[in-house]
Amino acid sequence: MAVRKEQEFKRRMAMTENVTDARNETQNRENENIEEQTTGAQKFNDILPEPPPGAQPGAKATGGAAASTAVAETTAGPHEEYERLRAERDGLIDRLARLQAEFDNARKREQRERADYRAFAVADAVEPFDPRMHEALESVERSDLPDHQVIDEIRRGYRIKERLLRPALVRISVNPKVSEA
Repeated sequence: MAVRKEQEFKRRMAMTENVTDARNETQNRENENIEEQTTGAQKFNDILPEPPPGAQPGAKATGGAAASTAVAETTAGPHEEYERLRAERDGLIDRLARLQAEFDNARKREQRERADYRAFAVADAVEPFDPRMHEALESVERSDLPDHQVIDEIRRGYRIKERLLRPALVRISVNPKVSEA
């Protein structure tokens, strides 16, 4: 039993060492990459820039002016890259915001169209009172509607194909002007 525990302990230690070795190797590679990038930047800084326009050919740049131009050009490159990336990021964020707004508007428009469709579909379903399909629960005098027009459906009726399962309970209008004539 003790031998088995010792073997298990050694196996776990070996696994831990392998993980540690892999981490160290990755860290060493990252350090080498950083060193290569740093030395590359130093080599880039050592390159003298071209003389500015209007300078005499063959004249050598001296001291501070040449060094300040070299530094300005090396910092201008990353700065321009930074500004370009920032502008690209801002454009993508703006595009994302517009797409989200467009999606929200499309969703709201679809919901509104669906509600309108339901409202108008029900409007088509209200026909003049038909005693074969409706059961009049109440008559309401209204002069703005034609006589025997369904005003409101109190309880929905059901049909299967042409067979009536349950008649709809409705309120109907009674127009006194039409009834007298």
